[in-house]
Amino acid sequence: MSARLRPQRQDHRLEVLMATPLHGYMGLREADPADPSRGLELTVDPKIANNSGMLHGGMVATALDVAAAYAIFPELGDDEVVLTNSLSISYLRPAPLGSAVWARAQILRRGRATAFLRSEVGIGDKLIATAQVVKAIVTLEEE
Repeated sequence: MSARLRPQRQDHRLEVLMATPLHGYMGLREADPADPSRGLELTVDPKIANNSGMLHGGMVATALDVAAAYAIFPELGDDEVVLTNSLSISYLRPAPLGSAVWARAQILRRGRATAFLRSEVGIGDKLIATAQVVKAIVTLEEE
């Protein structure tokens, strides 16, 4: 997949996404700010792990959803925002403490009012979860 450089007009949206307190708490960060196709990454630590010492399923779901938003932002107009309509997850394997986890998404189809994406979370070359994500595209009206 070729790198698609992020349009500058999207920088504010991406900054807001990455500054969300939950995302900061999780340690979610851009893998490469100059190349959105690289997605996001985090390291599994005890504060985001379950009682078994694995990445909590809710954190996996959040990473899948945020990766989808991160992927679609460069495709949006200045007056558009996205909201999650649905998120269907398949959990494939656990991510133990200390794991370096990546999260990426690809746009399958972007319509006028809806975007369909596939998100993946993994460790190295192994998938730990996948998701089909539907985002509603909302046009903001000027007041």
